[in-house]
Amino acid sequence: MNYFKGEMKMSSAQLTTMTSYSLLESTVEISQYVQLAKKLGYDHLGITDRNNLYGALEFMKACQKNQVHPVIGLLLEYYSSQTQKEHEIFLFAKNDEGYKQLMRTSSQKMSGTSVVLDSHSPLKDVFAILPDENELTELLQEEKEELAKQRVTELQSVFGKDQFFYGISYQKDLATDVNAWMQEQEIQAAAYQLIDSLHADEAFSVKVMHHIKEGEQIDNLQQEMQELTASNSLEDPEKRGYGMKQMRQKLWKRQKKWQKIAKQKCLCNRNYCLTTLYKKGLALDNI
Repeated sequence: MNYFKGEMKMSSAQLTTMTSYSLLESTVEISQYVQLAKKLGYDHLGITDRNNLYGALEFMKACQKNQVHPVIGLLLEYYSSQTQKEHEIFLFAKNDEGYKQLMRTSSQKMSGTSVVLDSHSPLKDVFAILPDENELTELLQEEKEELAKQRVTELQSVFGKDQFFYGISYQKDLATDVNAWMQEQEIQAAAYQLIDSLHADEAFSVKVMHHIKEGEQIDNLQQEMQELTASNSLEDPEKRGYGMKQMRQKLWKRQKKWQKIAKQKCLCNRNYCLTTLYKKGLALDNI
């Protein structure tokens, strides 16, 4: 079974979504997610719960019922020997073997054992996307560029150069220097939106859950509400398309200073989301 098939416009897909199976991190119920997304016009959906695949079967059944293509993913916390701490990475199954690879890494993590990606190498049936805050950006911030370059080589060896990406979240400002560096390392870019709620008015509920998870007390309720910024809710595809257009314009405005960015094959430059992945096919259409 090939999970990835065909090419899709950015507006038809939402892959990086955390559901209620990510404890105290999301208000998204799978059945409601699939139904609303279908109504809004999405035809390819994914889930990326933290470290677990508990919602995979329910998600696939809901997508089948609503004639939406499901893409199974995972937001994995893995251990890096370079930073000696854990970092996040989005992983997506390319096919049946890729799904088995996700299950193995998830099972190891959920058993309480740290996951070292290199020990699972090669993961050639999995696509990997670094979120905007990742192991490489941390090494660069600490001015450890040579270690960062070494880590790029290692990660590309684990996943394959064509299946390893760095993510650009349109909800946050672009770090142009980081983008330029990633392009110099020949890492392809992928635009994404992390979703943890279906509606904008659920943002505060999600924030409260985060406080509970971290064991933090809310001292000033009014201040907390005022500090709510970008919504991680499911948006109308046309609105998200406008956000991607703005991101593309930001990149091009800096083309004289960052020529590599202007020339990059960044997925948002063509108004596509994760286009390079989609060219390799992206659909569980034979479930």
